[in-house]
Amino acid sequence: MDELQIKQLTENHTAIAEFMEFKKEKNNRYTVKMGGVFTVCSANAMKFSTSWDWLMPVVKKMYRKPYCSDAMPQLRIELGRADIREAYKTIVTTLDWCKKRNKL
Repeated sequence: MDELQIKQLTENHTAIAEFMEFKKEKNNRYTVKMGGVFTVCSANAMKFSTSWDWLMPVVKKMYRKPYCSDAMPQLRIELGRADIREAYKTIVTTLDWCKKRNKL
């Protein structure tokens, strides 16, 4: 990955971490609970774009938020295809849309 891609990934993961209400620690690190285990990691070490174990809790939370409802049809399609990259992109786009409209 080049520097620009790493920056974008970090920004995307930071937006998801904030949506998930992960506790922010020093040095832009977050306390994350995955599989019942707490860990502290940086945004670029998170695996939302590559792991269903990381992404599905985000999907579940989005389903509970009425302001995310416009994205649900597209997200259901991506989940049905088991396409994690496209599901991730849909989530990032939705969170960006919500943030711009002060819905988060």
